[in-house]
Amino acid sequence: MSLTIEELNLNHCNMFWTKTTNVSDMEKLKVLSVTGGVPKYLEEIDTKRSAEENIKRICFQKEGYLFNEFNEIFEDSFKNRASTLA
Repeated sequence: MSLTIEELNLNHCNMFWTKTTNVSDMEKLKVLSVTGGVPKYLEEIDTKRSAEENIKRICFQKEGYLFNEFNEIFEDSFKNRASTLA
């Protein structure tokens, strides 16, 4: 079984911050540059923290949601490719 989740468009991403005031467009851009508008990644953002704090927390701390994400996606992509070439 496969589940494909598409990234949100900019209008939908912007709705993520509607409950939070005082978030600048630059802060939103920084977060979206890292999350790519993926809903699960956006859910990990603490809107009370700055973009830099969130990025450090979710990407560079061992307990961060995205800390191992690159390795998992990279490994999965090449594992699938290797099985199709065999």
